Amino acid sequence: MEQKTSRFVTSSKPWIMRKSFAEFFRAKNLFKNLDREVRRNREIPFSGLKNLTDLLFSIKEDLHLVFKRVIEPQKRQFERSEKYIPGTDEIEFINIIGLLFHKSMVARELKYVMEHYATDSEDYSESKESLQTYWSKLKNLFSDGTECIKKLLQDYVEYDVILWYILENSRYVEDALDDSIDQLLMHNTRLEVDEAYVCAANYCFLSGWPEKAKRLYSEALKYNPDNHEATNLLREL
Repeated sequence: MEQKTSRFVTSSKPWIMRKSFAEFFRAKNLFKNLDREVRRNREIPFSGLKNLTDLLFSIKEDLHLVFKRVIEPQKRQFERSEKYIPGTDEIEFINIIGLLFHKSMVARELKYVMEHYATDSEDYSESKESLQTYWSKLKNLFSDGTECIKKLLQDYVEYDVILWYILENSRYVEDALDDSIDQLLMHNTRLEVDEAYVCAANYCFLSGWPEKAKRLYSEALKYNPDNHEATNLLREL
């Protein structure tokens, strides 16, 4: 018999996914800054890797607030709970976050060994070589996670809270996803750019944020001056 999804999980999912995307972008930005130091042959601090693993752990646990945990991956058997059974793209994202967390934990411990136990020794050289290997894996996983989020946007376009976050933080999101907002909306949602701004503006208006709504309606009209919904609602406001 199919298990139901609790009201809490249903209402929380849009916000959990918004938070997960935002924290993934933060983690990717943190990793990018650390990687810049690596490419300059500078030592990266243990604290930077600790902050990275803390962020990834937070995402990993948040996702399991709304998605069932896998009990037997090969048989696709999930825990019994009133949560969502993740779809294909959601499973991919959950797996990528899990791998990022565990591999960054290995990198973090290797760095700790290098700083506290293995200075000027054979262990230091071996740890440094292993760290470089895991660093490359992390770089590839962050790239995979970026592409996975783009796919997930196709499924989450009806979540206005996610759409609003993307448009309100457009420059940050563009940098994190290596794509323009226009291209992201055109290729990964079913909305025209002006329609996306109207949806986000409606969400802000209904949430009691008229000034934010005004700004988003105005943005919609920059993309399409003939958007009558934006024109009428902006006039009302």
